[in-house]
Amino acid sequence: MTVLKGGHNGFVLSCDFSPIWNANTATKTLSLKGHDDKVYCVQYNTTGAYIVSGSCDRTVRVWNADSGAKQATLKGHDLAVFSCCFSNTDAGRFVASGSDDRLVKVWDWREGREVKNLIGHTGTVWSVKFSFHDKYIVSASMDHELKLWDVAGASCIRTMTGHMTPIHHAIFSPNDKYILSCARDFNVMVWDTETGKHLETIQGHRNTVYHLDMLGEQVLTSSLDDTIKLWSFTEAAK
Repeated sequence: MTVLKGGHNGFVLSCDFSPIWNANTATKTLSLKGHDDKVYCVQYNTTGAYIVSGSCDRTVRVWNADSGAKQATLKGHDLAVFSCCFSNTDAGRFVASGSDDRLVKVWDWREGREVKNLIGHTGTVWSVKFSFHDKYIVSASMDHELKLWDVAGASCIRTMTGHMTPIHHAIFSPNDKYILSCARDFNVMVWDTETGKHLETIQGHRNTVYHLDMLGEQVLTSSLDDTIKLWSFTEAAK
């Protein structure tokens, strides 16, 4: 485990790339204007050609990453959208979104329409993520539950419980074999995708863990304890 600390003076809520800034020069290169309220989530598609965003204005929007032109406005949520992501295949034709209305929705953004409405959570949906082959979506919620959804059948095939607090983020490992989640209980948990079995609890943060990402066998986590931690996944999942 590597602890990255020293440059932040307050909470670290998320770690990801931003479409607004040039990473080499730290200068703003593009502003995406169109949302009418706070923007809670943003992500590139796999090719880097498009950006998806979700907002307190209850919409999901897709943008051209080069020009900043709006490509789609997706309306259907009744409350703020806290999470959004592209599918991994077909250059991200589909978008998933999670909302304060407790719903997970799947959209065909090129056609501008909702294609799936996934009902089951009893609290705000903080996080949604496609599996790498887009067969599943994992969602994390204020209701302390993770749900694994079959995308084609629009059905919940597994509910995973173990966190004792709201869950802020969940992702798949690159081979889709594992799900990793983080929560207000300060913990990162590892789950078997196929069975839903809780395999391991990774401890080390001293406050809410808000975000995690994975590259190869390394897991990156950010927390309200003002630290970013880098973990060895093979070591953590033993």
